[in-house]
Amino acid sequence: MPIHFNIFPLFPQTASISHLNTVDSKKIIKILKKLKWQKTDFSEYYDILGANYVTNNYHILENFPGLEEIFNEHVSLHIKRILKLNTNFKICSAWGTRTQPNGFSRLHYHTNSWLSAIYYPEGDPNFKVNFFDYKTEWFKDNPTEYNSFNESAKQFTATKNMLIIFPSSLRHQILPNKSKKDRFSIAFNVMPDGAFNFPSDSQLNITVNK
Repeated sequence: MPIHFNIFPLFPQTASISHLNTVDSKKIIKILKKLKWQKTDFSEYYDILGANYVTNNYHILENFPGLEEIFNEHVSLHIKRILKLNTNFKICSAWGTRTQPNGFSRLHYHTNSWLSAIYYPEGDPNFKVNFFDYKTEWFKDNPTEYNSFNESAKQFTATKNMLIIFPSSLRHQILPNKSKKDRFSIAFNVMPDGAFNFPSDSQLNITVNK
């Protein structure tokens, strides 16, 4: 008789991709180009390859009327439909990234944050981001094919107006920009906002100030 398996993806790290189809991506890029930029502390060692920049300001959404409301709508649906939570939240920081041809970022994650997101106004086959899972592995062999049950890294290619939402603790990296143009994105962090688990011994009240 054939053997049947019931498969359970235990405790996954959940990311979602959606698209901001109503956003004028060309206008977003035009505004991004006018902002003030600074090299990351990592870029100075890789000028020969291509620099990676972030905006001087970590609260840039005031420059993009209506964009924060759209971000909030997508994050709210991620929380309610996928995570099945009714958690109130606020975007606590938002900044731009600008990666020159051949530039990339170091592997990193975001502290003092619950969820993070990356918005790509422009897509390109050469605009890629990688996510890594550093869980403990007691045995390692080469899979016959990679899937969500055996892979420890996942790569995404940016498409126009794409938004990726993921846990802030998930390590990720901008891969080398192999195109001949700068890669722009807007990243932001999200924190819970309000009262949680009342009344209990783990109750908490968080107020997010921007």
